[in-house]
Amino acid sequence: MTKISRIEAIQALKKKFFNTNPESWSQNSNTELSEWYAEHILQDTSKAIKVVDNFFYFFDSIKYRGIKYPTRTLTVTSDDTGEQTYTIADETLFNAISEDDKYLDGGTAEHSIDEMIYFYVEEGCLELPAEEICKDCLDEEFEFVSE
Repeated sequence: MTKISRIEAIQALKKKFFNTNPESWSQNSNTELSEWYAEHILQDTSKAIKVVDNFFYFFDSIKYRGIKYPTRTLTVTSDDTGEQTYTIADETLFNAISEDDKYLDGGTAEHSIDEMIYFYVEEGCLELPAEEICKDCLDEEFEFVSE
């Protein structure tokens, strides 16, 4: 996951795609257009974006029914399991794939997605530092190793 401020994101996007001096754009246009820029640029990539408290969070993602759901892959360790790598997503993805219980049936897209995700966390947890996710958001406490 990458976290950058809204202003930094807009300046980088404008410079890359419009080859303009970001300082020449008004603050008002930054606020109004920022989410459009981010969505426009990310629509053809595997990244998902969340905007929280004027920060952009860029995540790896799983696309399901045309919607990108953010994921994170964390390597963690515990006394019981040793070092493991887990992909996590928030509960919005689980809610989407479990609408009609297809996620229980082998061979379905929903089942394949559910097999990729080891933990579903509450909304808002994915934006937290990895160490905090490992301590407070998973079914058991882990020590963070890497992302």
